[in-house]
Amino acid sequence: MLAAKRGANVVAVDINPNAVRCAVLNAELNGVTCRFDARQGSLFEAVSGLKFTFILFNPPYLPTDESDRANGWLEKAWEGGSTGREIIEKFIEELPNYLEPNGRMLMVLSSLSAPERVIAILTALGFEVAVLEEELLEFERLVILKAVHRNQV
Repeated sequence: MLAAKRGANVVAVDINPNAVRCAVLNAELNGVTCRFDARQGSLFEAVSGLKFTFILFNPPYLPTDESDRANGWLEKAWEGGSTGREIIEKFIEELPNYLEPNGRMLMVLSSLSAPERVIAILTALGFEVAVLEEELLEFERLVILKAVHRNQV
């Protein structure tokens, strides 16, 4: 379990306004002691100009084509485009601009979205990448990636 240190600044971002309200409520109900700010937005748009030492990213990572897509907020949580990496690749493209040197990022991926391709993209951008954990499920393998930012932008 990840926990923020007392006095830390934590910013949570989600495109789903219901998820943002849920995060705020959970922080209140659980007596979060750090400075907690939940914002609605897509990827980094809600944190423009900020830099982070740690980013935790749970992207939509399942491959979906147009016929699979729905219009609800819940579906946005897993709809990753035709490769499953549509949102992930947009995130990675911007990541160096928002992560401090030596900052870390953790991301959950599905084997259905080709984690090896994500690792290759991150490595090409100068990140040190490692697989921290893998879990085999019925139809996929979940992977937790860690990337450390070694290049300054």
